[in-house]
Parts: sequence; structure tokens; C-alpha cells
Amino acid sequence: MVDLCVLCVFVVRSTPSLGGLYLRIHFTHQIQESRFHSCQ
Repeated sequence: MVDLCVLCVFVVRSTPSLGGLYLRIHFTHQIQESRFHSCQ
């Protein structure tokens, strides 16, 4: 898990636009999941 985090940080630093896009998709997915769980 730690290696994955380090890899993510490396990718974000090397390609900020790609990192921002990934974070946007990641957080959007989390928000959708939280809304889905709260509706149940």
C-alpha cells in the first residue's frame, strides 16, 4: 500500500495534469460511493 502511495506521488509530481485528473476521478468515485451507502 505504501509503495502504491509513493508511486502515486511520483506520477502526480511528474505529470500534474494527469495527477489532477486522477484525483478528480478518485474523489468523485468516493463521493458517489458515500451517497450510495447513505441512501441504503
